[in-house]
Amino acid sequence: MADETSNEERVAESADVSKGVRKRSEAKRALKQPAKAQPNVAESLRIQRAADSPSTAAKRAARAFPASSFEEALGLAEAAFEYGSGKPVRRLSLFDHLGKSPESGPSRQWVTNANKYGLIKGGYQADQLELTADGIRAVSEDVPARERVRVRVQLAIENIDPFRQLYERFVGNKLPARNAMVDAIQEFGVPEGQAEEAVDTFIVNLRFLGLLQTLSGAERIVTIDHLLDTLPSTPATSPSSHVAQPRSTSAALITATQAQYETTCFYVAPIGEESSELRKHSDLLLGSLVEPAMEQFQLKVVRADAIDKPGLIMLPRAITRPLHSAISCSIRKITPVACTAKRRSRRSRRGCSQSRPT
Repeated sequence: MADETSNEERVAESADVSKGVRKRSEAKRALKQPAKAQPNVAESLRIQRAADSPSTAAKRAARAFPASSFEEALGLAEAAFEYGSGKPVRRLSLFDHLGKSPESGPSRQWVTNANKYGLIKGGYQADQLELTADGIRAVSEDVPARERVRVRVQLAIENIDPFRQLYERFVGNKLPARNAMVDAIQEFGVPEGQAEEAVDTFIVNLRFLGLLQTLSGAERIVTIDHLLDTLPSTPATSPSSHVAQPRSTSAALITATQAQYETTCFYVAPIGEESSELRKHSDLLLGSLVEPAMEQFQLKVVRADAIDKPGLIMLPRAITRPLHSAISCSIRKITPVACTAKRRSRRSRRGCSQSRPT
């Protein structure tokens, strides 16, 4: 009996031990289960990111045009040129000078677009930004207006493949309907989701450059040669420069021995005192209208304040009287013949009244 009892006790103890082992095993499995599930979540996130990443990269790579107008990108090039006089500048210093955050999304996009237009070298993470050779020619006032506009057209239209193809298709014609241009630019490889944005950017660039003009009552896309023919080939003088810095008369006085009458155009105009409003207005007209008009004839415009002895111009009355009559008649918007006839009529009436007895 004692042996049977001891055997039963051993069997019970063995059963208890087995139960304890099973419970500890189950507990370990329960503890390990969340740890096994965590890699699955991480793996699914990794797979999802990998699935999203190629489409995003492909979308960015598919953009064949900048994400802003050329005028907006040109603003960064102008700021860099003014800040560094055409030399490379530190990106952080430039944006600090402009009062903008260099790491903001709009600032980064600004740099990216200026780079895509070929105005600057360096991206939004570069330490320095440098203007390209074409970028300098596009913003420098020392470059003739015709050449400056020609470079801008090249950067904004000709170097952007879908814009160039769209321009070549419709140049010389009226501005087509927007939907027609959207369909056309899709033929040139622009995705459907970006076609409208591309057309809008293209039209804005045309207007800024002057390639979209109103002719015969309709907006037309004009040729580059037509645009350039309307511009002077020499550097344009900024009207504001005349107002802020009146011309110096003492440095460029012309004497009788220096005068070259064959190539001189004498400009008669009221000038007033130096730094007066009348002088500023006269300088504005001289620099922005008269001088550019005479350049094509290779004539040098001389005003009275540029002569060493002004006030000595003596013209015969036979010249000054018809000249004065023509000027006064033009102001009254009547022909000189009619003006002379009216003057003679007044004289005859005045003579008759004097001879009439009182």
